[in-house]
Amino acid sequence: MKKKLFQVCFFLALFGLLLITPLGRVSAQSGWNLQVSNLSNNTVTFSYDQLLAMPQTTVYAEEYCYGNPVASGNWGGVSLSYLLQQAGLDPTVASVNFLASDGYAVSLQIQDALRSDAIIAYQLNDIALSETYRLVLPDENGNMWIAMIISISMSTATTQPGVAGGPGITLPTQTGTPSISPTPTSPQTPIPTASPVLSPSESPTLSPILSPSGKSNSVQLWNYTTGNSVASSPTVVNSIVYVGSEDDRIYALNSTNGAQIWNFTTGGYVFSSPTAASGAVYIGSYDDKVYALNATTGNKLWNYPTGGPVASSPAVVNNVVYVGSNDGKIYALNATSGDKIWSYTTRDYVRSSPKVVGGVVYVGSGDVNLYALNAVNGALIWNYSTKSAVVSSPAVVGGKVYVGSEHANVYALSAVNGDLIWNYTTGNSVESSPTVVNDVVYVGSGDDKVYALNAATGTQIWNFTTGSAVISSPDVIGGVVYIGSEDGKLYALNADNGAQIWSYTTGGYVGSSPDVVGGVVYVGSGDGKIYAISAPLIANSGVPMIYIIIAIILVILVIAAIILFLRKRKNKAVQQP
Repeated sequence: MKKKLFQVCFFLALFGLLLITPLGRVSAQSGWNLQVSNLSNNTVTFSYDQLLAMPQTTVYAEEYCYGNPVASGNWGGVSLSYLLQQAGLDPTVASVNFLASDGYAVSLQIQDALRSDAIIAYQLNDIALSETYRLVLPDENGNMWIAMIISISMSTATTQPGVAGGPGITLPTQTGTPSISPTPTSPQTPIPTASPVLSPSESPTLSPILSPSGKSNSVQLWNYTTGNSVASSPTVVNSIVYVGSEDDRIYALNSTNGAQIWNFTTGGYVFSSPTAASGAVYIGSYDDKVYALNATTGNKLWNYPTGGPVASSPAVVNNVVYVGSNDGKIYALNATSGDKIWSYTTRDYVRSSPKVVGGVVYVGSGDVNLYALNAVNGALIWNYSTKSAVVSSPAVVGGKVYVGSEHANVYALSAVNGDLIWNYTTGNSVESSPTVVNDVVYVGSGDDKVYALNAATGTQIWNFTTGSAVISSPDVIGGVVYIGSEDGKLYALNADNGAQIWSYTTGGYVGSSPDVVGGVVYVGSGDGKIYAISAPLIANSGVPMIYIIIAIILVILVIAAIILFLRKRKNKAVQQP
């Protein structure tokens, strides 16, 4: 009887080991290396285990191949931007090339490779991928989702997105009537140099200070003082922090120590947040202009004059800059020359920042509407009235558009026709821009709260109350929601239940939206400072509960088997003469 029990325990333990290693991950994937090469032809080889140890990014995405569904769910992996930075991403990189073990190849423009939702996935719904690594690009055709990747290389060559042996990404032709004929303009004149000078008042403060909130797991690495409030949201690319300030300047800072690399002076406040793409930084200013600056030197490449202040943050897709202006227009500009391709006129200011997905530009206006425009010619596809100004910038995920309104609502609309799917009413205006991760919509409100809503139904999952209005937009990384509040604090909340993990108190309101890169949170404050706060990624384990239960059972079975084995040996020893 004991012998049979021992055998049962042994085989159960063996079976448990197989289950706890999903789809043979250790045997199949552990030997699959990924090589990443930079412009200096230096190649870094990452093992499967090294990728697993990196900060995990999870995105919900649906893979379609020319309209046919292939796979969908929560894809887990490493941010492509993070991986490129680990290998040494240079500001002059214009494209990224991928090669699969079967010879299939894909090329991406750098702005697409640096998308926050572009990842190198190694699992789907917590199960290891049989193809080991796959490029995940939400809302792009499946021919770009290259699998079995063995190498990634960076290039200075400007390329249209495409794949070896297959068609590239094409923008779908939309129907609609343009509100205004495209009007070309001549290139801007120009090009003074930026000033890479550190004045005493602009020196970074290096200070490994524990958060004033008393939490021990958030540490200020450095802060940099500008000449006025910082409502602009930082963008971190190639270890450089780009951000604007109400002192009329745009700054480039070393992400490690906060040292100034360069600054560029515009003619007005800079509320707009920068976008870095193809070696350039694009940003708007209250001097009514959109600027393109050299990302390395800060030298002006071009500027385009609109008819009003530009608080909207540019989106750069397929070498086109999309941006709104307080003159009531949405502009499409050539990213290289600054020439206007088209503009679309709304009935009020446009502070919302455009989101471009699948050949469609989604953007809000002060005239209470959210617009969907053809990205190629600016033709109106649809618009939806929210009853109040739309300052919030839309998120487009899974065929839905999520956006806030000053009517105190968060809306989910069909990306195809603008039909209302659901709306959720908060206690005040919603200027915060939603972030959608793992079927959950995270957004702030003027009622002092941060909300987590079910992306499919709009039902509330949780809310967290801060000390003042929340106009900052959340960044969700590794199971943690990072967001600022006008109470002067930066918060880190558990993405599952909204519990506060830590908070950090700055010297002014935090309307800036945080950017989290490599375990460091970068954010601006009304005290005129840009902060770098160390926040080790407190990620969800990524291990499904079933595996945890199996592991516990496995441990119990192994212990039982050992006890039986020792007792059997003891009994044999006693029986021997």
